[in-house]
Amino acid sequence: MSNATQAAPALPLMDETYYRSRRRRQGLREDLNSFWFLLPILALFVILFLVPLVQTAYYSFTDFNGYSTNMKFVGFDNYKKVFSDPSTLSGLGFTILYAIVVMIGVTALAIPLAVVLNRKFVGCNFVRSVFFFFSVPSLAIMGMVWKYIFSPMKTGVVNSILTSLGFDPIPWLSNNS
Repeated sequence: MSNATQAAPALPLMDETYYRSRRRRQGLREDLNSFWFLLPILALFVILFLVPLVQTAYYSFTDFNGYSTNMKFVGFDNYKKVFSDPSTLSGLGFTILYAIVVMIGVTALAIPLAVVLNRKFVGCNFVRSVFFFFSVPSLAIMGMVWKYIFSPMKTGVVNSILTSLGFDPIPWLSNNS
C-alpha cells in the first residue's frame, strides 16, 4: 500500500509590486491623516509669522509711516538710510559683540559646570538643589497664573468669559467627591 499524499494546488503568489503599491497607498493615507493634524499649527504659523513677515518686507520698500494709507515704492532707500547711520551701525556692532561674548561665556561656564555636577562628591546633592532652586519660583508663579485662569468661581478668566456668554461657570480645578 502506497500512501501518496497529494500536495494542494499552489495558489498564485501575488506580485511583489502589488504589496509595494499597497504599502505606498497606506503610507500616503497616513501622511494625509498626519497633515490634517498639522493643519491648525500650520495655519497659526502662516497667520502669526509668515503674513507679518511678508508685510514687513513689503513695508520696508515703501515710505509707509504706520499711519498713512497712501504709500509709494522707494526701493532700497530705507536700507541705505539705516545702514549709513553711525548710531545704527554702532548698535548693530555692539549687539553682535554681546551675542558672541554671551554665547561663548555661557558655553564655557555651563559645560564644565555640568561635567563637575555630574560627578559624585561631598555635597553634590546640595549643590544640585541650589541650582535647581532658582527654577522653582518661576514654576510656582506659572501655577498661580493657571490657577487664576481656571478658577472654579466666576472670578476665573475662563469662567468670566463663559458667564458673559450666558453659560454657567465650570468647576475646572475643583473636586466634587
